[in-house]
Amino acid sequence: MTEEREAKNQALQDRFERIRNRIYPCLKPIESAASFQIEQENGEMISLELVNLPFLGGTSVFFAIDDQETFQLIQRSMVPSEIKDADLLQIAMKNLLRDKPFELFKAEYGGYALRSDPDHTSSYILFQPLWQQIAKKDLKEDLILSVPARDIILFVTQSDQEGIQRMKKTAKKVYDNNFKELTLTLFHYDPKTGKLKEAELE
Repeated sequence: MTEEREAKNQALQDRFERIRNRIYPCLKPIESAASFQIEQENGEMISLELVNLPFLGGTSVFFAIDDQETFQLIQRSMVPSEIKDADLLQIAMKNLLRDKPFELFKAEYGGYALRSDPDHTSSYILFQPLWQQIAKKDLKEDLILSVPARDIILFVTQSDQEGIQRMKKTAKKVYDNNFKELTLTLFHYDPKTGKLKEAELE
């Protein structure tokens, strides 16, 4: 039995190594099913757990194999036990930064926006060194961010009260007209602490 178990573990590790470089983070609403059921040949239903990490604003970080032809969310059974969730996030973020370049630009609503691969743009909200660079060195101020859908991140400086209101209106429009909608919660990035949290606005 020990040899059989070791053989299964090795096969799982081998399969994981084949997909390691194609795993990316994927932000989804927290109400997205963290598991799903499939029917076996004998008619029995089994539940398959999806790996996910709770984030902010009613969202969770899922993980997906994405090679342009297939898009498959990672099941817990596909990840070796020695690969912890934090390790998987590190692997996925490394792949994101390597394979999914982003563009920063001044948006029509008057603030700023970030775009990348449509399925993974929102995952850049997890890359805090980027927001530290923008907040501390570029704009030199705390940031208020919005991730209304998976294909866009909006942000303005904290002192730009009119810009925040315009961003909220733009975010609502994006959220209402996007089948990959995420959240209307705003986020606050503080360069002094280097942390992102849900914004507390008056």
